[in-house]
Amino acid sequence: FPTFELGVAGANKLSKDNINYKTNGLFGRIGVDFNLQKKKKDSKPTNNLFTAGLRLGMSNFKYNVTNVTIPENYWNSSHSFDYPTQNPTKIWYEIVVGVHVEVYKNFYMGWSIRDKNLIGTDISGEVAPWYIPGFGINNGTSWGFNYTLGYHFWPQKKILKNNKTLLNKIKNN
Repeated sequence: FPTFELGVAGANKLSKDNINYKTNGLFGRIGVDFNLQKKKKDSKPTNNLFTAGLRLGMSNFKYNVTNVTIPENYWNSSHSFDYPTQNPTKIWYEIVVGVHVEVYKNFYMGWSIRDKNLIGTDISGEVAPWYIPGFGINNGTSWGFNYTLGYHFWPQKKILKNNKTLLNKIKNN
């Protein structure tokens, strides 16, 4: 099953050293899920899924780091710095396992567990983002839990079969 996910996320963190970090931005993920549930010969058909999949995620976001204080021990003083609007783009991949249960005709609820891994590293000497929208806290790898509400748009086999029958009747007339 192809998947496409969009979202908005942000963070506002004040550290114990009074350093303030603010971010917000959009993120997107694209990927594929595979149904791991095997059909049994004598079982009733079901639209419930146990899935595993892969995603490629990307976030373009802005962040600010303010009130970074660096102590100067020799002169017994300190200097405060601000790192105004930074605008990076981060890319990562995810390994996903989840469950989707049909709660009403083509409407689904579910959850998934994700192992997220950044592609690439931060540039040495730059202030790395603490939080990446869609990814989480920036430490190279991150675990996530998502819950979903969804709708399946593709037509069911019964609808396709009825349309083929109707097309055949039209052709024959």
